[in-house]
Amino acid sequence: MEKQINITHEVDIAIATSEAIVLAEAIGFKQAEQYMVATAVSELARNIFRYAIKGNSKQFTQPLLISSSYR
Repeated sequence: MEKQINITHEVDIAIATSEAIVLAEAIGFKQAEQYMVATAVSELARNIFRYAIKGNSKQFTQPLLISSSYR
């Protein structure tokens, strides 16, 4: 499963964070672990928003991998 969220507006940070919780829950992470994943995604998305000209957050569940790219 893959979910791509373009990080172009500040609201996209919240969307990416919420989706991270949904994905972590779907693959069986405990609640505390879900929020740890969400925190990492939130920090990543905020850095993309602040420092990248354009960027996105890709979230995978098999294996769980969160990556970013910017141009």
